[in-house]
Amino acid sequence: MNATTPQTFAEGFMKGFSGIVGAMLNATASYSIFGVEDLTPDALHGFLTQFGVAIQTGIKTGGGIAVLLPASDAAWLATQASGKPLQSPNRLTEDDIALLQEVCEPCMGGGVSHFKEAYGKELELTQLRVMSCDPASAAALAERLGDKATSASFLFSVPPDIQTEGVLFFSRILEDVIPAPSGKTLLSETEINDILNQVAATGAPSPASAPSPQPAPPQQRVIPGNLDMVLDIRLLATARLGRIEMPIGDILALGPGSILEVGHLVDEPIELLVNDKLVARGEVVVVDEKFGLRITEIVSARERIESLGHS
Repeated sequence: MNATTPQTFAEGFMKGFSGIVGAMLNATASYSIFGVEDLTPDALHGFLTQFGVAIQTGIKTGGGIAVLLPASDAAWLATQASGKPLQSPNRLTEDDIALLQEVCEPCMGGGVSHFKEAYGKELELTQLRVMSCDPASAAALAERLGDKATSASFLFSVPPDIQTEGVLFFSRILEDVIPAPSGKTLLSETEINDILNQVAATGAPSPASAPSPQPAPPQQRVIPGNLDMVLDIRLLATARLGRIEMPIGDILALGPGSILEVGHLVDEPIELLVNDKLVARGEVVVVDEKFGLRITEIVSARERIESLGHS
């Protein structure tokens, strides 16, 4: 198994998990991963003494995932998302557990949905359980995770209200959802950004900068540094006609036949964005009865690399 796969799995799960939390709270939730390592029995018991609540679920095809949080922070998330207070945040009652399960189930589902979007691999969850972190929980977690599992500590925040630490457990067999390109090494998001930033600092050759007075045979493209290690990574490309800000009331009033003026003139170029970063402009064309975009302007190679490095 590739050495970076556990980090990639942890980052992917937390990306989906935090996205659902943010949507529930109508806020921007963020996270950072640190301390990814094999989960040993001693480490499991140590984490259970450190945290108060364990949110665990199985995967239909095998393995499991668990998230450990301080009890008070889990209670805050549950009350903010549901509008219902826990009866005893520091000692969960049956009603508290039911509320936490109701709130946490879509969050765990959001965590695994990332892998379907990114790799086309669907992880179907089995019954989710919320329980207090105590010695009795160790056996249940160990059984759910299996013999080989990984722990990933993380920082989680929803500014300005909460910043907490937690830990993610996942069975190592789940890492197989991340395909490893043949002959290449998977990189974490941090490593990808480091490579792109390094290339941006030194500058990349621009195709427009090389004079070509006479036709010449195609030359092999020179990839600076380690940029070739990230060229197969898929990014989201979007053609943007325009944009508009609207009050929620106006959005709710929309219906069939409504017309929105997006502030974009007919003869203005359409913007091409990659991961929400502008990389080119062009004009709309029709290709085989489908809309297409003919590129008329490309931002500089340095700007493109810098935008990808900060996506």
